[in-house]
Amino acid sequence: MSLFQQVTFVDGGQEIPLRWRTAKVQQLFLYLVQHRGTTVNKTAIIELLWPELEPEKANHQLYTAIYHIRKTLAPFSKYFQISNTSEGYKVKLEQTSLDVEQFERFFRSDLSLSAETIDEYEQAIALCRGDYLQEHNYIWAESERQRLQLQWVQTALKMVDWYYANDEWDKAITLCLDICQRYPLEEEAYFFLMKIFADMGRHSSVHKQYDQLTSVLWNELQEQPNPANTEWYQLWKQKNKE
Repeated sequence: MSLFQQVTFVDGGQEIPLRWRTAKVQQLFLYLVQHRGTTVNKTAIIELLWPELEPEKANHQLYTAIYHIRKTLAPFSKYFQISNTSEGYKVKLEQTSLDVEQFERFFRSDLSLSAETIDEYEQAIALCRGDYLQEHNYIWAESERQRLQLQWVQTALKMVDWYYANDEWDKAITLCLDICQRYPLEEEAYFFLMKIFADMGRHSSVHKQYDQLTSVLWNELQEQPNPANTEWYQLWKQKNKE
C-alpha cells in the first residue's frame, strides 16, 4: 500500500481503487492507518472529524463511518483488520507492506553508503514518489509529512555528496534538481549544484543557481543565502571573471 503522493492499494500486482462513501470516511480510514497498531480514542476521532455535533449525533456519525470502512475493506479482510473496544478503534495491517514503513526501515538502518550499497539507497528514495498523503490537506498529517520530508532530504543529500565525491556528476545533478523542485528552500542542494557546475566549467549555470537560490529565499523568507555559500560564490566569481 502506498501513502507517498497518491494513496494506492495493490493486490496481486493489480492496483485496486478503494471507493469511499464520503471524504470523512476516507479521512477516518487514513487517520487510523497513520496510527496503525494502536487504539485511537473515540473522543479524539469525534473532536477531529465532528467537533460541531452534539455527542449523540457525533457518535452516530462515527459508528456509520466505521461501518462503511468495514464494508469497503471487506474484500480485503486478510490485509486490514479493524477492531474496537469501549475506548476506540484500531487498524492492523496483515500480509501487506507500506511504502512509508519500507523507507523508514531503510532510513533507521543507517546503512553505510558505498559502491556496494548505492543501489539500495536509490531504491529507498524511489519509494518516496511524493510527499506523505500529498493529495490530502489533513492538518493531522502535517507533522508526519514534515518528518518524512526531512528523512528523504537527508538521505538524498547524503547520496549527492557520494555521487559528487565519486565523480558521478550527472546523477548528482539530477538528484539535486529533484530536491530543489520538491523543496525549493533546501539551500544545500543549490550549493552542490554550484560546486558541480564550477568543476564542469559551466560558469553560467553557477550564476543561475546562485541567482535562483537568492530569489527563492528572498521571496519566501525575506532572507539571504547562508554567508558561507555567498562567500564561496564571491570567491569563485573573483577567480573566474568573464
